[in-house]
Amino acid sequence: MILVPSLKYPPNPPSVGNPETIGIRTAAYFLIVTISLAIMTLSIKGWKYWRKSLGNWNATLSAICLYVVCVSLFAHFLPVIDEVPAEFPASLLWNFRIASWEIQAVMWGGLGLLFGWLTERAEDRSRRYSRELSR
Repeated sequence: MILVPSLKYPPNPPSVGNPETIGIRTAAYFLIVTISLAIMTLSIKGWKYWRKSLGNWNATLSAICLYVVCVSLFAHFLPVIDEVPAEFPASLLWNFRIASWEIQAVMWGGLGLLFGWLTERAEDRSRRYSRELSR
């Protein structure tokens, strides 16, 4: 979920942008996140509808195409915000953006693994409890 908004509004190092546009940048970022979630929901509903007539593979491709086209179309009409000064080192900017994506991947991956482990643990306890009750 972090990749789509960062394609339109990539992360910048602290104090690189104009402080007067923080509100606009934040609103535009959250707007593209909201739009992306809404279109993802629409694509999933489309996939469920299409898989009966098109099959799983074609329905999946159609849903992905729907998502990409709609998000691209909406992102095209959002304001362009490019406040990085020309003299800012491009390699530093690129390294910051890659590190930002890596941090997000580690954080969300760790949360996903923790959630999976806790869910499995709760399911094991539930099974043991139901076996004890059935004795």
